[in-house]
Amino acid sequence: MNSEEQAFIKLMMDKLDGEIEAMWHDGTINNNIAMLLAWTLKMHLAEPNDLVRQRYATCQQEVAAYPEWKINANLKRVTEKYPTVAFFLTKINSTP
Repeated sequence: MNSEEQAFIKLMMDKLDGEIEAMWHDGTINNNIAMLLAWTLKMHLAEPNDLVRQRYATCQQEVAAYPEWKINANLKRVTEKYPTVAFFLTKINSTP
């Protein structure tokens, strides 16, 4: 990855982190789902290290216990209020 790509990813990560924090503060999503979103983006948009992988796995386990309707309701609110994060989640989900 060249320096321009790294700079762009850093800029996007800062924007996405800000949006995820705003979602949590305004009640769009709960803390566990906010953390899972943040670590998911870090896993897929940056070069993940062991800490990122560990935090991502921990958040996945915590959210896995949620009923499906709760996860879907949180994701629906994200899609409606925060299109930038929704766009990147869609891209991540469509990448093999």
